[in-house]
Amino acid sequence: MKLRIALLLAAGVSACTDKPDEAATSAPAGKAGSQLAGFLKAHGSDLDACFNGAPDMRGPGATAVAPGTPARAVPVNRLVVAIDSSGSMAAKVGGVAKLDAAKRAAAGFLNGVPTGTQIGLVAFGHRGTNRPDGKAASCAAVETLYPLGTADRARIDAAMQGFRPAGWTPLAAAITTAGKSFTTSEQPGDQVVYVVSDGIETCGGDPVAAASALHAGAVKAIVNVIGFDLGAADRAQLKAVADAGGGTFVETTASELARMLDEVRRQAGLVTAITRERLDAGRRTADNSVAAGRFVTRMNMCMYRGITAESVALPRAAVSPEEREALREALVGRHEAYQAHSKQIADRVEAARAAANTSIDTQLEGSEVRLEQR
Repeated sequence: MKLRIALLLAAGVSACTDKPDEAATSAPAGKAGSQLAGFLKAHGSDLDACFNGAPDMRGPGATAVAPGTPARAVPVNRLVVAIDSSGSMAAKVGGVAKLDAAKRAAAGFLNGVPTGTQIGLVAFGHRGTNRPDGKAASCAAVETLYPLGTADRARIDAAMQGFRPAGWTPLAAAITTAGKSFTTSEQPGDQVVYVVSDGIETCGGDPVAAASALHAGAVKAIVNVIGFDLGAADRAQLKAVADAGGGTFVETTASELARMLDEVRRQAGLVTAITRERLDAGRRTADNSVAAGRFVTRMNMCMYRGITAESVALPRAAVSPEEREALREALVGRHEAYQAHSKQIADRVEAARAAANTSIDTQLEGSEVRLEQR
């Protein structure tokens, strides 16, 4: 019994530190200690090494909308304005044809973009008629009138003269065509479509799906929608398009259209910032979860291999049957102590992961609330 107790004491493990204390590998004086020390020297595993490499958890990154600071729009590298030129855009609101108001507002908007931003112009529904016999030509009329490039006032003004209100509304095709101007991007929101329209899709397309594909696909574009003189059904669909495109929907009047384009650009920058923060937060929480999981898995596998190796080696120990049994019990105690300690380490890593991810989520929620309040 004294030999068994001595061996158990020699194999004791403290679970209060990052590694078991020195008692886990030290041996008492005398024959018992010599036998255990000799066995571990010949067949022992470095179980302490299993606890090395605990990961550092990632905290929150840069916030998109910091408290107490002015909101800053995220720079847009490429933007395309898609203008509805269906027959209904010939109607006047406040004495001004809706298409004329849209052209003036869009021209001013495009001429005022920051230097370095590439711009483009797409018109849709500007051929054919709004009668059934003119539908095919009208629904096929989706045209890039100003290919993506730097802003040139004369060219923009000339492009605005290249279409008139005519027929139906191929909204989905217009969104898809606008997206073809863009390139693959790793930065969500640096490529933006602004749709100016007074109504819903009338050519059988699915503009919600088109906006979603553009936003969720390789170009990661934002689709904003500015609607005016809308009916209830028009309003619902255009808002759904903006939601699917990760953008902003606003309804305005012809006289307020120019101002609203600038407002949407500001809001879109904030939405883009939040989108980027959401993605960054997602990456950080995923990285934390992966790092924690990998560490715990590696630690457990290391413990399993080490404990198995020591257990398999026990029958080869050159000791008497009584000493072998005491040595076996000591090894069981050593292994249980290490396993208990590894469980504590795993719990600490999981607690650190949960705390870090909670702080990331909390910052993101704060940014989203502040954005809604602006």
